[in-house]
Amino acid sequence: RLEQWEEAHLDFQEGLRLDFDEACQDEADAAKAKFEEQRAAQELASGQLWEIVGGADKGGILVREGRETSSAQLPQRLATGARVLELELAGDRLRYRLVTGTGPREGWISTSLKDKVLACRVAASAAAEVIGAKEEEEEEEPPFPDLAPEGVAELTEEAEDKQHALNAEAADALEDGDLPLALQKLSEAVALGCATALLYSRRAQVLLQLGRPKAAVSDCTAALAINPNQAKAFKIR
Repeated sequence: RLEQWEEAHLDFQEGLRLDFDEACQDEADAAKAKFEEQRAAQELASGQLWEIVGGADKGGILVREGRETSSAQLPQRLATGARVLELELAGDRLRYRLVTGTGPREGWISTSLKDKVLACRVAASAAAEVIGAKEEEEEEEPPFPDLAPEGVAELTEEAEDKQHALNAEAADALEDGDLPLALQKLSEAVALGCATALLYSRRAQVLLQLGRPKAAVSDCTAALAINPNQAKAFKIR
């Protein structure tokens, strides 16, 4: 799942390079956020979680920039009850990344101060509960629509006219909001052979709207094999 979100983010960046638009930039930012979320989940699955238990009477505990207690203090405290991921532990000094709660995203804290416990380890099983590391089972998609037959080197004039007509019918279906019909018409156009990168990209868009992302990825990959600069395919994939 982490690799899939990383690939999605890279695809968005390539699509933006080829054809920038603000809506795609928003989706690219969302893909990046999802990638970071999945990376955090992966780190958490194999890392140590801590809970802040000290500083309740002061709004949390002090956070510093470095390991040394003489390093600069950050302006915000790490709130009591926050949970953090251990990045480095040196004696009673902990470098962390914030998982839940409020406070600086990263920094150094003391896990204890004299006779007071400021942070304590959390059982590994709690990590999954904190960020939902356990993924829901994905629903199986219907079989992917067929790609264009490989044996067709060139369309006859009649087949080419038929393909254009099917594209037009698919466009009409989309205007009417009939996604299944649009998919049917685009698939018939692909089945004639010599499908273009744009045709695959259009069908991928419909598949995505129908909740069939894996099939959409398959069509986008086929489109990019034909035209590596097909921005629409990058954005959809």
